[in-house]
Amino acid sequence: MNKYNLSLENLIEKYFEKNEKINTVSPINLIGKIIKDKCENKKFAIWGAGEHTTHLHKHLSVEIKEAQFIIDNDKDLTGTEILGFKVIHPSDLKNHDIDVILISSYAGAKGIKKEILDLNLSCEAVNFYEILEGMGVKLEGAFFADPGIYTALYNLKGKYNSSIDKNEKEKYIIKLIYLYLKVRDFDNAKMFINEYIRYEFSNKEKFELLLQDICNLIKALSDSLKKRNGKDIMLMFLDSLRAKDIYSDDPPMKFLNGILKDSLYFEKACSPSIFTYESVPSMLSGDMPFLNSLYKKKTVNEDECSFIRCAINKGFKIKIYALSHWNIIEGENIEYGEESNYAPETLWNAVCDLAESKNEDTLYLLYFCQETHPPHICGNHTILPKGHITPFTCNDVTDQTQEDYSKQYNESLIYIDNQIRFYFDIITDNTVKVIFSDHGQLIDRALSPLKDIGTLAGWNNIRYNVPFIINGKNIIPEKNNKLYSMKNFGKVIEGILDNNVNIVNSDIIEVNFSKINNSVIIEKYKNEGYEDYLYGFKVFVSDKYKLVITGNGKKKIYETSDEFNEIKDKSKVENIIEYFKQKDCDFSIPRW
Repeated sequence: MNKYNLSLENLIEKYFEKNEKINTVSPINLIGKIIKDKCENKKFAIWGAGEHTTHLHKHLSVEIKEAQFIIDNDKDLTGTEILGFKVIHPSDLKNHDIDVILISSYAGAKGIKKEILDLNLSCEAVNFYEILEGMGVKLEGAFFADPGIYTALYNLKGKYNSSIDKNEKEKYIIKLIYLYLKVRDFDNAKMFINEYIRYEFSNKEKFELLLQDICNLIKALSDSLKKRNGKDIMLMFLDSLRAKDIYSDDPPMKFLNGILKDSLYFEKACSPSIFTYESVPSMLSGDMPFLNSLYKKKTVNEDECSFIRCAINKGFKIKIYALSHWNIIEGENIEYGEESNYAPETLWNAVCDLAESKNEDTLYLLYFCQETHPPHICGNHTILPKGHITPFTCNDVTDQTQEDYSKQYNESLIYIDNQIRFYFDIITDNTVKVIFSDHGQLIDRALSPLKDIGTLAGWNNIRYNVPFIINGKNIIPEKNNKLYSMKNFGKVIEGILDNNVNIVNSDIIEVNFSKINNSVIIEKYKNEGYEDYLYGFKVFVSDKYKLVITGNGKKKIYETSDEFNEIKDKSKVENIIEYFKQKDCDFSIPRW
């Protein structure tokens, strides 16, 4: 822990009593790491076909996607398929070669482990609740029942605002201040401290001192950053953020919109895929997802990233702030910062480490997920936040109206925008800040019937038009309004490292998406006539037209000004296809 984090934790310890503190450990990242450590590159199965496994799939679908099958004692389930996995009875396990059984149950975990031992199988039984307890993290219920700090904040604010008893009100506001400090959201922490002082609660003088100590700590951090002599590049990766969330006329992210006039930004930047684990390796390596089966990789090695190699050769310190079960880039020259699910804490960790890095040149990559990507939950909601899921990917029903769904999403964007503003005020202009995303997402019709979403199911522009913004004292402001493939992201970063930003615009950009294997999506799409989206596709986009090549052998043409209505004029279609052929577009789709 760096000295600024340590100083803050000491302040929290000093000013808050034991009964005012709340457990803030997030179990999901830890469980993801346990699954990675125990199951990766091994033949593993999941024991339990119930609600617990459904939630495991919802939160960590990529981590469990290689499971061989699900095991369950319910004979009615034997031979069926759940979440795309075949279900077998425990008595059939002797006929399968398995290295690991992942126990997916809270209440029944110990009993299942005993049953596995009684079967005398030559495999490891993994109870992640048992492992968590050994790490000092004891959960009082299933991992998915944990509300998280953001949800706890919403619940506390509700109690605080509705309470008429002054002692009760004081109890709630102290917990709010505590949680905001734990998540490193100083704007809201200071707001509630000032409210505590203004309402003259019982420890007014103590909280006046706390406020002064926090302001002094932040000033010391800022002063330290101003003294740095190194070259600093901070890559800020906001998962699933759409270009329109920043670039539109009245966007929710007003701070980031406001810095565009002082930035180099790409209005028509397009991600190479509509799925994170396909898009990110492509952006980092410079290859399209379908090339050499890159789409099968979640992470890339440092040797596969030209800009990382460039940074290493120039002596840069490279640090990634991501989730422990997804390092993004791996290599012996990469360091990994403290992980967090919360945007302000990720920013704080990176800024504090930057302040302590003395005169080194630094390249930091910060990954933000839960505010901009489902579940779309933040630290300042006015409506009860519901955990959003990627639409149509499971059978869960989001208990919200479309209006509230969109409102929750916009509140999350406003929140992270304000956090970025706060930390940009601390970081000096000498730091080059790069804001980008890996793909867009379905928001405005997220709760519509599947039959009504049209091309939003896959190849609509909203799914791949992403923000790409570069801001810093030595960056020449410019609006680039030409097509730009984020496959070339690394070339821009390499240009920044060489003090010569390299922009490679394209007449045509390409988007890849591999075959869908999720049985829930397959069933839903087939039932509603969306089968063309299931077998993978390539999209080629010019200024005027879009050509879609589907994995089931179809070619579809659209005008870029009309994303929903396919062109049917045969002669026009043939001419447009010929145009893309002349541009050397490769129409082939991998054999899945």
